[in-house]
Amino acid sequence: MHYTRVASAVAVGCVALTGVAYANGSTVSAHTATTTIPRPARPASPVKVESAAYTASMKPYAMGNGSRSLAAISKAPATDQASIETIAVSVGWSQLETGQGVYNTGVIDSALASAASKSLTVRLRVIAGTQAPAYVKAIGGAPIPFYDHQATMSTTIGRFWRTDYQARWQALMTHLAAKYDNNAIISEVNISGTASISAEPMLTMGSDTLPGSTTTNNARLVAAGATETARRAALMADIAFMQRTWVHTHTTLFCHPYVTLEPSPKNDLDITEAIIAAAYAADPGATVFGHTGAASDTLQGLAHPTTLTMYEFFIANHYPFMAQTQAYSGGAKNEGVGDLSYVITWLAAHGAYSTELPSGWQYDGGALRVMPGTTRRMVASSTRGSIDSMRAA
Repeated sequence: MHYTRVASAVAVGCVALTGVAYANGSTVSAHTATTTIPRPARPASPVKVESAAYTASMKPYAMGNGSRSLAAISKAPATDQASIETIAVSVGWSQLETGQGVYNTGVIDSALASAASKSLTVRLRVIAGTQAPAYVKAIGGAPIPFYDHQATMSTTIGRFWRTDYQARWQALMTHLAAKYDNNAIISEVNISGTASISAEPMLTMGSDTLPGSTTTNNARLVAAGATETARRAALMADIAFMQRTWVHTHTTLFCHPYVTLEPSPKNDLDITEAIIAAAYAADPGATVFGHTGAASDTLQGLAHPTTLTMYEFFIANHYPFMAQTQAYSGGAKNEGVGDLSYVITWLAAHGAYSTELPSGWQYDGGALRVMPGTTRRMVASSTRGSIDSMRAA
């Protein structure tokens, strides 16, 4: 089965922002003034060209503003629901594999039916790590105690860096791809087989500790046999496997300044950039590079400068990219998204293909006002890459 891409009007250049606070403390009035975010110059010809196989056989990317909850869309004003193009469907591995090699995909089927009823596409996310089946967690030894700061609970994790562990993940993904790779509703699927508590394989959640303990998650992984070399090899193998297994469906790789496992954990953007460049080179256009935790402070350069540099790397190299925003308040460091309207406007202006909005977006008047225009820009960006590559061919 082959899929074709449809060109849409492209709005390029600067975008006006109103009602936004800036680094110097000033605020732009929604009624009296505007300012602009310049978009980095785009060469006449793309720096990189998507593969011929991509342009012929891949389904469209997830595009436009997206929700992490179907219920949230129903609660939005009817006139604003049309600005949502996609929804994230997150499922735990153990929900799908109820016994070794026994799969039950009812939860996915139900979500796809709901998405179809609202003409939405889906980014499918299977959480491995702490949500792997018990038998998988026991591969190579007893399950490793682990703290999940998102669920605020003590749990366990398996030896995800081992090839026999990864073989079970690959069996699951092979089963899912056989069933859903040609399903037009699923636009993207996360690369998450080496992640811990989420779909973020470049993070270790390593500084967290179990209640009453001073032993970090990182130390527990190392004691169980994990090495940075093995972990990174497993990640690269997972990227390659997902790209060749999901033939018609884009994969999504959540990216961060890479946190090393040992001997001394640190953030290393050079590793991030090398992984991204390798994943793109292996199958240009097949993988969308994402970030979780987009916030107005970060995008204005007021916090996390290395993360902003990562976004600049996406943009400068014309890599397909998307962003999941931070929550309104919360996250691991209780930082929050800040001004959501600024975030989605910045992303749209800089060529992002899609977003995943925070819980409660449907009540944010400022965000709702800019959602129609930003969705149109993101849809245009997601189609332009394919158009450019066909022209180059």
